Amino acid sequence: MPITFYNNWRLEVLEAVHSWPNRYVVSGASSGNGIYAPTIGSVQFISGTAWLLDAQHQPPGGDWTSSPMRQEVVLGQEHVNLHLIVGAEDPLPTEDYRDIRLSCIFLGGQMIEVPYRPFAVRTSDLMQMPDGIFEARLGTYYMGVRVRNRWGMPFTSNNVVDITPENRIALAQQGIQVLDDWSQEELDALGQERTPQGMVVGTLLPGQSRTIYFKVNVSNARSEKYTVEFICRNTAGMADPDHFGRKATQQIFVSKIEYDSANNDYIFDAPQGTLYLHIDEVAIDEQALRRSLRKARKAKQQGSQKLEDKKPDPQQLKKLLEALLRGEDIDLCEIQRLLSCYCLPDNKDGSNRPGAIDPYYLIFTKMRVRIVPKVPYGGQFGDIPYDDPWWKLLLALIAAILALIGALEEAAQSAYEDEDLVIGRLHDFERHQLDAALCKINTSRELSFAKMLDAQWDEDNQVPVEGDLGGVISLSGDFMTEAEIEELLAESEETGDLSILRVFKSGARTGTTFAQIAEWISWQRCDLEQGDCDNAPEEITRFDDPDRPNLRFEVAEGEDESNLISNKGDSGSVWVHFDSKRPVALNHSGNPNNNTAIGTLLDYIADRFGITF
Repeated sequence: MPITFYNNWRLEVLEAVHSWPNRYVVSGASSGNGIYAPTIGSVQFISGTAWLLDAQHQPPGGDWTSSPMRQEVVLGQEHVNLHLIVGAEDPLPTEDYRDIRLSCIFLGGQMIEVPYRPFAVRTSDLMQMPDGIFEARLGTYYMGVRVRNRWGMPFTSNNVVDITPENRIALAQQGIQVLDDWSQEELDALGQERTPQGMVVGTLLPGQSRTIYFKVNVSNARSEKYTVEFICRNTAGMADPDHFGRKATQQIFVSKIEYDSANNDYIFDAPQGTLYLHIDEVAIDEQALRRSLRKARKAKQQGSQKLEDKKPDPQQLKKLLEALLRGEDIDLCEIQRLLSCYCLPDNKDGSNRPGAIDPYYLIFTKMRVRIVPKVPYGGQFGDIPYDDPWWKLLLALIAAILALIGALEEAAQSAYEDEDLVIGRLHDFERHQLDAALCKINTSRELSFAKMLDAQWDEDNQVPVEGDLGGVISLSGDFMTEAEIEELLAESEETGDLSILRVFKSGARTGTTFAQIAEWISWQRCDLEQGDCDNAPEEITRFDDPDRPNLRFEVAEGEDESNLISNKGDSGSVWVHFDSKRPVALNHSGNPNNNTAIGTLLDYIADRFGITF
């Protein structure tokens, strides 16, 4: 039977002892496919994500038939550089698996790849920081690391990934501590398993990837890029523990924002220079903040009352302490119990912060930014802000810091009734047939519907619609109408050309993905979630208006069908016709089981809400 190989290998014929004609066949590779005679000393180089090696023999007067094959391990899973001997056996003359013997050597040289920059996740709520930047003022984070199998064999539960000891020391010298004090609750929340040798990667085929998490404290780090070196180990044993192929490196970004109370400036210092931000006006998420303030006040009142209810008579503690000073024999544990009653924490996490404010959203609407480079430069461009993409996200980062530490708590509460600070209000919505809402924005800021993000460099899907990663796509024209889409479907059916149905979207969960218009569909949410629409609860949303059918999208021709075109979190993204760059539909649902997506025509939505552009 054929044997599956992964990635890049060197095949050399060592022996060819056979009575009948023999050959070996390589198929499914990106390069090296073919039928090869077993000439001793001949060498073939094969590469591909996953490909098949099949040894065959031909009986007299018969067809070519697959031969039984057997693998002998020269260098196995305890090595980075794998080496296998594959033997094939035809029925004659004896069963020695020497009719063809191939030396198979793995040429990948690397076990793992970290394709994207590790990102910061807050330990309190598992929310990712803006652009994954580690802000030193917040201290401890989970560091999310995307690990991809680049090896010639699948990973097992024996494969773990850790930060190298040398890199741990180097990071510590630069103010970054790698922490190993994990609780089982933390591991369960992140869905991972830890061993003394590292985080378990688990079953992972070559080419596949998963995210694992480490814990780091960046409190003492400077604003800088830091290199993190990872290593893949085998807990069942390693013959080459220091092999370079076990290691992979990536950089993380650390920021450190200070506040100048004299000038009311936020100061961000980095090797390229210093950025000064002065905030003049802020728009606040009104409903979220009100809920947070009500919750905080209630928690504070309830916590204080519970604390008072549990406090014993202060005289009881006083009498015990006086007795202790007189040298009398008393119960010291009783003093400890009474003290704990007086000193109960106000929050479940043990902190004495009665009624802490939950995070809420805010947007800077008026601000002043001043940049002072450390090395002056001439002309139009320089290190700030053109050197690194993280500079472009500093304002969003500072906003997140302010929301987290509650720096605007008092100002927000006093300014809460000022309508000039309210971002906007919900104007109209349709939850039964369109699954869409219309918001009226209270601002003079210009909103552009004619642009959308292309594939970004920190997303899983790395194929841009146009140009390079990280770009912006300019859309053209009005929404495509139902009649125009009907024409496209008819033309595609007549000509067999599926490319004219090609569309793309930029979703929050899956990023930039490609699909093609499949058909009109009278879709009901209960089809996906309940199974039986007739017996589904009344509150189940139904999209079954025959006058406003939905569009179903499927994987575009030529795309990898394993990549989801839509997933939870992509709702609200816009499907755009690839050739004309005209908006088509508002994505509202997806079915990962058959990799399809469903959207409502933007033309319908504009008509329902009376929108013109």
